[in-house]
Amino acid sequence: MTTSNLVCIRTDSSELIGTGHVMRDLALAQALGRRGSKVEFACRPARGDAIGVLESAGFRVHRLLGNSAGEASDAAEVALLLDRSRINCSWLVVDHYGLGSQWESNLRSRVGRILVIDDLANRAHDCDVLLDQNLYSDMERRYDGLVPPYCKRLLGPGYALLREEFRRMRPAVRPRKSIRHMLLSMGGADAGNATSKALAAVSLLGAAALVTDVVVGWANPHVAQVKAQCETLPNTYFHQAVENMAELVAAADIAISAGGISLWERCYLGLPSVSIAIASNQIETVRCGAGIFRGSESDVLERYYQAATEASADVVVRVTSDCPLFDGQLLTKMLERFQEKMPDGIIDYLSNSLKRTFPRGLDAEVFTFAALKCAYENATTPAEREHVTPYLYRHPERYNLQNYSGDIDLSAHRWTLDTREDYEMISAVYENLYLPGVLISTSDVLEFLAGCPDVENLNINIEQKALGY
Repeated sequence: MTTSNLVCIRTDSSELIGTGHVMRDLALAQALGRRGSKVEFACRPARGDAIGVLESAGFRVHRLLGNSAGEASDAAEVALLLDRSRINCSWLVVDHYGLGSQWESNLRSRVGRILVIDDLANRAHDCDVLLDQNLYSDMERRYDGLVPPYCKRLLGPGYALLREEFRRMRPAVRPRKSIRHMLLSMGGADAGNATSKALAAVSLLGAAALVTDVVVGWANPHVAQVKAQCETLPNTYFHQAVENMAELVAAADIAISAGGISLWERCYLGLPSVSIAIASNQIETVRCGAGIFRGSESDVLERYYQAATEASADVVVRVTSDCPLFDGQLLTKMLERFQEKMPDGIIDYLSNSLKRTFPRGLDAEVFTFAALKCAYENATTPAEREHVTPYLYRHPERYNLQNYSGDIDLSAHRWTLDTREDYEMISAVYENLYLPGVLISTSDVLEFLAGCPDVENLNINIEQKALGY
């Protein structure tokens, strides 16, 4: 087949790569098809690939079966494909992190023009047009020196490749005034199984009335586990490889989702989202100007140390997210105490739980970077790596440890969030005390619980889990 109006797209997908490249390329292919172009794909088969999706959408896919070691060999195989198939490409589109200027230069004489779709900006390209639909602080300068002077750059979300279903759905999007329907979707592959982790967190809400649509892709290797989790939760519906994603996005009031290409689909339909960067190339787009550090998922001590190093911190404060009633005024007083003693070198670590007088759930720790560095270099047990500070307070012979105590012993109160009973108690506090823009103080909570003992009794029998070793 020979045609001068043919667009060839080189892209891949798999459990490891994910499906984001293919899905945005499919959106481009469908748009070009509506404008009269013939589009064909060249893909290398792999476990969890999306070749079947492309073929189901009506596109011809040329399977590359040769040695894929390096750009030159890949380009040679594509060149052989073009020659054998008598394909005359007006445009060659490449959307592949493993291919760059060498690949493009080797094929330039066989095609009309070259479009590169990228978002890494980590390698040179020999292309006529470059498209990067993501949002970056240095968006206009990221490709300086990486593309030819004549290359036209299409940069930013204004060039997002969205499937037609989202464009059709936009006029029907309704205002979202409450949270009754949630969408949970971590992309087409989700090799790290973020879906399962998010589901476990959602289950702690105990929100039986909340309708949750859980969407996984065809390349997800954890389908059985996620499906089984969904079956144990009320009003939770499992979907795989859906063709009505726009409909599900429009129906939701909030989403918990990955920060890949689906982020722009949610933005386009105005869906408020908790966006999680599950890959390094998603971080800057997800934060959109907010400070962020991404470290080890399992070694929390290392994550603290690396984050403190990047921030050039002298003092580190640790307040955990299971303390939703934490009182900032308490932390201010602890910091003042620490800063008073720090210049004289008579304090390394300050905590209000070495000898507990505050409610469990108001826990705070303040320590020097030097102490954190020593813990990072010497801690060995799983508990020390996970809970950050045990190495410090288990070695009083090495560190100057001090406790911050309250005037009244309130240690019998449990305000931490670890169980469903904890959630019910804390929810009752917020339902009665929360006002927009008004902080809830420790005295506010104590006064409320004194008048509502049935609320405090909701979690009175919960025993605190011991710290593992």
